[in-house]
Amino acid sequence: MAKGSLKLESFKLLSRSKENLKEMKTLLKSALYYGAVNRAYYAIFQTISALILFDHEIEFSSHKAVISYFGKNYAKEEKAPQEYHRIFINTFNIRQMSDYDYDAIVTKEQAEEIAENAKEIVDYVDKHIS
Repeated sequence: MAKGSLKLESFKLLSRSKENLKEMKTLLKSALYYGAVNRAYYAIFQTISALILFDHEIEFSSHKAVISYFGKNYAKEEKAPQEYHRIFINTFNIRQMSDYDYDAIVTKEQAEEIAENAKEIVDYVDKHIS
């Protein structure tokens, strides 16, 4: 892909992450906390993927690769708040648990905190690449 098209793809990813935030809010209002956490995670994942694509023109085939790259090249290098890497990992783990562990419990408070964190990260990246 040409450089300009990669930048365009990063904006598409960011747009998709904002759509996930809207879905997350709807799910929270309906007390559907597992779904809200899922949408929050994907908002974060797509936002960080957009950031990496915008800055480094790199795409990854796995979620863990995106998490790792973000940790090494943004959080560790202090190009983004280190807390965002911790949030990304934590949200990934909770999303995995809530999607695949049928005994898992996601509380309203957990879902609301994750939702706030997702919005903060999306807003941060939006300002960075806009």
